[in-house]
Amino acid sequence: MTTRNPLLPVLAGLTVVGTGLAQPRSQTVMDATPVKLPGVETTLSVDAQPSLSVDKPGAERRLAAVNIGSGDWSWAKSIRLQGSVSGTIGTARLAVLAWSGESCWYRLGTPLRVGPEAAYGVSLEALKPAAFNADPAAAVDWKKVDQIWLGVVLDGPAKATLTVAPPEITAEPLRPTAPLTVPLAAAAKWNMGKDPAVQHKAAVVNEGPDGAPALRLDVTYPEARHLYSMLSGPIEGEDLGSYRTLRIRYRATLPKGPNLLFSLQEPGGGQYIIDPPPAQTTEWKTLDIAIADLKLAGWTKDADGKLSMDQGVSLQIGCHGTANPPGAGSIWIAEVCLVP
Repeated sequence: MTTRNPLLPVLAGLTVVGTGLAQPRSQTVMDATPVKLPGVETTLSVDAQPSLSVDKPGAERRLAAVNIGSGDWSWAKSIRLQGSVSGTIGTARLAVLAWSGESCWYRLGTPLRVGPEAAYGVSLEALKPAAFNADPAAAVDWKKVDQIWLGVVLDGPAKATLTVAPPEITAEPLRPTAPLTVPLAAAAKWNMGKDPAVQHKAAVVNEGPDGAPALRLDVTYPEARHLYSMLSGPIEGEDLGSYRTLRIRYRATLPKGPNLLFSLQEPGGGQYIIDPPPAQTTEWKTLDIAIADLKLAGWTKDADGKLSMDQGVSLQIGCHGTANPPGAGSIWIAEVCLVP
């Protein structure tokens, strides 16, 4: 059943900036229809203020969503809304899905938390194709989109209500408001790329500032020739391309010769390094490097020579060079994060 909802103006009086003059543009969505999906009951209310109630008893991942119509949103960059969450939820994130026939493209947005009114959003840039699409490599064509769903991805049981102010679709990109931290325990289990001669060990130890946990990477360079060793793994998160700075808090004692290596790498693409390499230090040092200032490493190639993180990015932590004389050393990492 369609719930006619005049309080849900998804676009109202939007100003699009792109030419020399501001161009007013508006589109009001008058119909919002709860989508019947397995494992979750969704109810849309349009009383004093629009609200979406969800009842999900199971622990598995489910989607609760409403269909807010269709349209060519190729100009839009994000959806933003103000809302409050009451009840109980496990892990919940805002989501948008664009459908064209049986194919779907989606993005996950900001986490939802029980509490007072807060700002939430989801990016409309670089929507990801669903694995079941006929052409998994094809990008969304907004002119062919026939359904747009706005909803919440839920992990764990949930019985909650999201009360919202009118969502806004905007030409402004969604910008994160807090750093995205790389869990040290996850990084300790990343793949280790190294020369076969190198001995290595990675673990989380209580050797950080004031005895806090830190990632410790021990390496031994047994030969006086160029050797390398580095942990490498994905940075998990959404809208990675919206972050502007790589922050690393570290200290290091290495044999004479090898340099520290902190880098970001596109999926299957170029590796971008800090150049000149960070200095070794026995004291804790916080390094803030603008992602735009990272340099393409000479041992990799990238067609456009620019680091793009929209489709994901991996982080490398390690060292490389010639130890003369051969020896052993360690790198400690207290914090790694992307900063808006």
